[in-house]
Amino acid sequence: MKLTQGQRNLVYQLNGLVKFLNSGGKPSVVPQWQIDAIRKVTDVCPDKVGILSSAQIGLKGIITVGPLAGLVGELVEVLNQKYFIIRLEGLDKILRVAIPEAAFDPLQGSADMKASPQKTDVV
Repeated sequence: MKLTQGQRNLVYQLNGLVKFLNSGGKPSVVPQWQIDAIRKVTDVCPDKVGILSSAQIGLKGIITVGPLAGLVGELVEVLNQKYFIIRLEGLDKILRVAIPEAAFDPLQGSADMKASPQKTDVV
């Protein structure tokens, strides 16, 4: 939703508002599907969630089983642990959650679909 500065000032007066999401001092645009994904991951497995500033490019795909089924993102490997990541472009952050590799299916057309996700010891 795009707001003028005047509209934004009115919203700041609402009870319960903490702040607008922003990146680089400008309001961030976060697509609804990403908001839904953040809610789902933090509701289902809050103890397995992390936020990153950067990560290597992973294998694009979808979680196919379990409570996170239907989420689309990337599979990466860090120190022999598989992580599902969703890049939150509007926030310049990456949502990371540990998942079993069997819960993930590569998307058709993903480069190197049968290859393992890129391995690294740094995210």
